[in-house]
Amino acid sequence: MSSRTTASIQYRRARTKSTPRCRAEQYGTRCSELVHPDGGPRFCSDHAEQYRASYKRYKMAAELAEAIRDGVVIWEDKGKITELGNLAEVQDTIELTETYIEHAGEELRGRELHTIIFFAYDPPDAGHVRRTIHVERQISSAYRILDRLRNRLLDLTPPEPRVRKSRKQRRRQKEKTLSGISCCAVSFDFGYVDEDEESPLESGMDEEELLADLRTEREADEMLRWYTERGGREEDKGGDEEDEEDSMGPFVTSLVASLLRLGLADRI
Repeated sequence: MSSRTTASIQYRRARTKSTPRCRAEQYGTRCSELVHPDGGPRFCSDHAEQYRASYKRYKMAAELAEAIRDGVVIWEDKGKITELGNLAEVQDTIELTETYIEHAGEELRGRELHTIIFFAYDPPDAGHVRRTIHVERQISSAYRILDRLRNRLLDLTPPEPRVRKSRKQRRRQKEKTLSGISCCAVSFDFGYVDEDEESPLESGMDEEELLADLRTEREADEMLRWYTERGGREEDKGGDEEDEEDSMGPFVTSLVASLLRLGLADRI
């Protein structure tokens, strides 16, 4: 190999090492795409688009959950549940609570996925982490309400008509029951809940959480605007040098795009 060829290869390798790479996670490894070294976005153009799509997805779920949160939190009061006097009212309240849990769960999974992909190589936004924990606690509270509502549904459900059995049938049932009796102790631990502690459902997004979402939205818009103004992905310019294909191979669709397109974000 000529000294000129060797020098050219060494130069390209040195230039590649000095050029920052996209800071998104992709199939368990860091994205191999190069990004602009002088104040450009921290993600490549593809991941910049997926960053915004990921944010929009969990933000929409958050708004849907927030729209019905007040209709769920009122049932934190155990005594109020007893005011539900018929099966239809209880069933409607159960469906509303289940819908809230569904939307809040989608927000939680979306935020967790967003953290895994886009904060793999950088500290996550403190407000984003705070909101993730907040939503997780809200879901736990909603499940406790759901359990109480289901118990209320059982209380209001009429008992099934009792079938009268003959004396012989009752004697056989008694003998069978006595012969199969065993003693056991079962303990159920549902976790300690401080009744005096304010429920996570009582409050929506606080200022820190809102600011975190605003920062995420602003960064997404700025990245896409940056790429739009420069005609898409920044091309690697090397003068008279021949282009060298990256050793990682061509860029493939990242994990976020696949999961969001297939609706499998909950599988992560």
